[in-house]
Amino acid sequence: MGLYFIYDCNNNVVGNPKGYRTFKGADRQQNSRWSKAREAIWTAFEEKYGKHDSTRANVLVSSIKLKESK
Repeated sequence: MGLYFIYDCNNNVVGNPKGYRTFKGADRQQNSRWSKAREAIWTAFEEKYGKHDSTRANVLVSSIKLKESK
């Protein structure tokens, strides 16, 4: 069984450092308006690229990846 991790635009883990059991749980934290994970994602993005604008339409903001445990 693996765990899902949320990564910001710098490929750093944000949210729960132990991961999430389901994709749905990670997705909720990634997209929930008041979550600390979402805040960390957008803080990293703005530090790297500046404020949101339409010229950044094809830039990765965050991702969720499954990491298999052995």
